[in-house]
Amino acid sequence: MECIPNVLMAALHLAHVTKNIKLGCGFNITPMWHPLRLAEDYATADILTGGRVIFGVGRGYHTREVETFGAPLLDQPANRELFEEQVDIIFKAFNNESFSHKGQALHLAPDGCRIAATS
Repeated sequence: MECIPNVLMAALHLAHVTKNIKLGCGFNITPMWHPLRLAEDYATADILTGGRVIFGVGRGYHTREVETFGAPLLDQPANRELFEEQVDIIFKAFNNESFSHKGQALHLAPDGCRIAATS
């Protein structure tokens, strides 16, 4: 019930002390993460566990999960747009050695990234 602040770290520990079990959480609230950091952490965990970590994403539904980090929640169209952009970035990171992205919330280039100004 939200008592583990980073489920992936717990999964890595459990994978280290077990041999076969697959581990993961139902979903990671993408507005609480930078999408590249989330992709990097799960890619690293996938390698360290031999593919035993399960990845899932969600938009979030509590203001503490989303608006605390400056992302919209009560504006559902904006929340969905941010979520879809973040998932697009995550899958680009999983499936490409190098990529760029220019979206509404994030601009990423192979040599760095920045958060786009919002109006």
